[in-house]
Amino acid sequence: MAVLVTRPDERGKTLVDQLNQAGVVALHLPLLSIEAGAELAQLPTKLNQLKSGDYVFLVSKSAVDFADKTLKDIGFSWRQDLQYFTVGHRTAQHFSCQTECTVRYPITSENTEGVLNLPQMAELTDKNLLILRGNGGREL
Repeated sequence: MAVLVTRPDERGKTLVDQLNQAGVVALHLPLLSIEAGAELAQLPTKLNQLKSGDYVFLVSKSAVDFADKTLKDIGFSWRQDLQYFTVGHRTAQHFSCQTECTVRYPITSENTEGVLNLPQMAELTDKNLLILRGNGGREL
């Protein structure tokens, strides 16, 4: 018997390698592929339009990867004066490792509701929010 890993991209391949190393026969057969969205080219402009202290939400590792690559390809850096948020610790760690930016996430409830319960969400007056998500991803 073999395990069929359907996760897309390198994360699926990594999981298969880990399973194989543990003695579990695993095959990588992704059911879908994740590709850059059409609006990704607008990201540098959108980031430049934000005011210092505004909020940027990154909802997945894939969103982090595509956004980071887009910015690095044109020599654009993540702004240190913005506040970055993720839904969970894995995406937060992934973003922080790639960008060296501080990122906030809910410790106890790694979901949208957890993000909305963060202290920073109590006062959103005059804040602009930018959500980096996949096509059809959940909005706040």
